[in-house]
Order: sequence, then C-alpha cells, then structure tokens
Amino acid sequence: MEIISHLNLLKRHLVVLVLIVVVSTAMGTFIGLNKKAKGVVSTSFISIGALDNEKDSIVDVVEASDKFAETVQGWFRNPKVLSLINEKIKNVCGDCNDVSISVAKQEKQNLV
Repeated sequence: MEIISHLNLLKRHLVVLVLIVVVSTAMGTFIGLNKKAKGVVSTSFISIGALDNEKDSIVDVVEASDKFAETVQGWFRNPKVLSLINEKIKNVCGDCNDVSISVAKQEKQNLV
C-alpha cells in the first residue's frame, strides 16, 4: 500500500522533478564550459645528501651536499634552463603559458 502511495506522489510531481533535473543539468553544463581553468601549482621538496665514506669526515660530506644543493639552485636561476623547460612544456601543451619556476634553500641540503 505504501509503495502505491509513493508512486502516486511521484506521478503527481513528475513534471516538477523533470524540470528541476533539466534546469540543474543545463546550469551545470553552462558553468562547466564557461569556467576558465586555473594554473597548476606544484611544489617539489628535494633533499640532497652524500654517501658516508670512511675516508671523509662528516663535515666534508655535509659541505659537499650543501655545495651541490647550491649548484642545483643555480640551475634554476639560469634563463637558458628556464627557456628550455618552457620550450619542452609548449611541445607537450601548445596552449600553456610560460611556467614560473623558483628554487629556494629550506635548510642546509634541502631545496623547495
């Protein structure tokens, strides 16, 4: 008996339900097609270290890691490297804008 009353209720309001579904779908499609995509933000955390060698002191190992971290950081300050990265991205995604890349030392051997 309850099922029949539910079906009667659905039958009485069927036009309103269909109208709501159609309007909601149309609005969602319109908003989805007209919304501009935002850029992608990505963060990479790199920790640079060296293998501990019995011949080298821990100070030498840490210093070598620190110098290499500074070298990697310098690569991303070179305009030629940045233009090569932008060129590679444009080959993959023709409509993409230039990429903004920055590198900062977080601690001794850590880059963000």
